[in-house]
Amino acid sequence: MDYTLLQETKIHGTATFPYSVYCGRIPEWLHSFPLHWHDDFEIIYCTKGQIQVTLWGHIYILHDKDLIVILPHAVHSIEQGSTEGGEYFNIMFHPSLFKGTEEDPCYDKYVLPFLKGKQTMDCFYPANSPFNQTVTSSILSMYAHREESYSTYELFIKSNLFLLLHHMNQNS
Repeated sequence: MDYTLLQETKIHGTATFPYSVYCGRIPEWLHSFPLHWHDDFEIIYCTKGQIQVTLWGHIYILHDKDLIVILPHAVHSIEQGSTEGGEYFNIMFHPSLFKGTEEDPCYDKYVLPFLKGKQTMDCFYPANSPFNQTVTSSILSMYAHREESYSTYELFIKSNLFLLLHHMNQNS
C-alpha cells in the first residue's frame, strides 16, 4: 500500500505554533475520520460514550476517560464505537514545538527517536492506567484552555506538552 496517499498535510494550529485541540462527536458531527497519518503527535481522549480508533490495523475501543497516543507517521482512523456513538477531543502538536537551538540535545535525545521509529510506546491507556492518571490533568488543562492557546497561554501549553513528552519517554 502506498501510504503517501493517506498523508494529511494540514497544519494544525499555525505555522509558528503548530498545536490544536479539536472536539468530535460521532456520529452527530461526523460519521468517521478516515484512515490517515501525519507528522504530528496526537492524543485522543474519550469524554463520553465509545469511539473506535484503529491504529496500524489494530482496533481500540475507547470509553469515558480512556486515551490513546498516536505517534507521528502512525496510520490511524476514528469511528463510532457503539450504536450510541461517543464524544472525544484530540490534541495535535507538531514535534517542532519541542525544538530549541539548532543542535538541541533534548530534542535529539527525546523527540527524534519517536520520529525515526527507534522509540515507541504503548498507545492505549484505559482510565485507570498509571500513565493515564499521570497525564490526564495536563491533557484536561490544555483542553480547558484551548481558546486561549494562541493568545495568552502559549507557555502554559508548551509546559504541559513538555511534561507530556517526559511521561511518554518514561513509558516508552
